[in-house]
Amino acid sequence: MKSIFVKTFGLLVSIPVTPGWLRDLIMWPIATRILGLQYRHKIKMKDGFLMYGSMEDILSREILFTGAFRKRLWEPSTTLLLERFSQQSREILVAGAHMGYLVLSAALHTKGRVHAFEPIPELFQKSEDNLNLNPELRGSVVLTQAALGENKGEITMYSEEIRSSVIPYGGGHVANQNKVIVPITTIDDYCKKVGVEKLDLILLDIEGFEWTALNGAKEILKSKPILILEISPKILSKTHITPEMMFNRLADLRYRISFIDDHQGGEQLVEYDGVVAQRFLEREYVNILATPIDE
Repeated sequence: MKSIFVKTFGLLVSIPVTPGWLRDLIMWPIATRILGLQYRHKIKMKDGFLMYGSMEDILSREILFTGAFRKRLWEPSTTLLLERFSQQSREILVAGAHMGYLVLSAALHTKGRVHAFEPIPELFQKSEDNLNLNPELRGSVVLTQAALGENKGEITMYSEEIRSSVIPYGGGHVANQNKVIVPITTIDDYCKKVGVEKLDLILLDIEGFEWTALNGAKEILKSKPILILEISPKILSKTHITPEMMFNRLADLRYRISFIDDHQGGEQLVEYDGVVAQRFLEREYVNILATPIDE
């Protein structure tokens, strides 16, 4: 009975013309009442792999209700770019694996390996569970439970619902966030350890810690990987780093920068300039694509 509800209402909320208020009503109060908060179900994703959908958070609910009907259900333009670049990449690094959606997307399209990092134990286990649903892809993924930074050791992280960060970010309400001490390593040290001399593609979605992770990748950046990075003005405002510092650093490294517009369909890229930056940085989060400039 519950699986019939998921399929029927999942089809309804997947229709583009369905009003947002109706989607929210179905996926939150109605679904919670009918399914219960502990409900979890294996979904054959339209993207081409299996994942567990559940009632735990917004992404898990999207997987549960729309995963079977919609490709690229989360940050669609970024996911499409990840798919395209993964096809031509042998060594890919994804940090902020979360529950494994982008990791599986990359693994499905590459003929090489995906090196994935998720430091939060609960999210790492979800990634592991979802990877194990796809044995044909599992062998292409090296999943590591660690954060990425500029030094090796341990670090305190904060987690709240689907987000986690080294930087307290939840509107300053640190008391409402779970604190956990996790291992941390550097991209350079990891690559040396596993024998990777060149990365073709790096995706960092690590909630304001991208700058620090790049500090630990000085050697591997010499191989000029394509970079997909999340920029969060709200989180960065709690640090000494600004978005402009990130853009200047990438320019110094001889990268061309474009904003990825995930509010639109398709491969939506807008080339960086000051006016464009001001518009995109009004958002809470935005992803950027950085491609090496040919010397």
